Amino acid sequence: MSVTSGSRQLLIHGMVLVLVGLVWGLVVPGTPHPRLALGAHIQLVSNGMLFIIQATALLALPHSVGLKSVWVMVAAAWLTWTMALSEVANAWWGTLQL
Repeated sequence: MSVTSGSRQLLIHGMVLVLVGLVWGLVVPGTPHPRLALGAHIQLVSNGMLFIIQATALLALPHSVGLKSVWVMVAAAWLTWTMALSEVANAWWGTLQL
């Protein structure tokens, strides 16, 4: 994976995260736990914007980024999806209290 292809993947992940966050924002009032849903909405949109800015900086600015760094950034995008979707599930089903 090159720096260009990795930054394009980050850009795509960021745009889809923002899109999913905006759509999830419409669902927030109808969830059983709206405060948790609002947190998931904010997390999706803010992380998406972070990845968009990161990808734009990688594409536009002069840099010397290694391939391992690109792999770490793309892995962070994938791991952000798992975290964000777990927050969405938490807002829908709630949490267990012991």
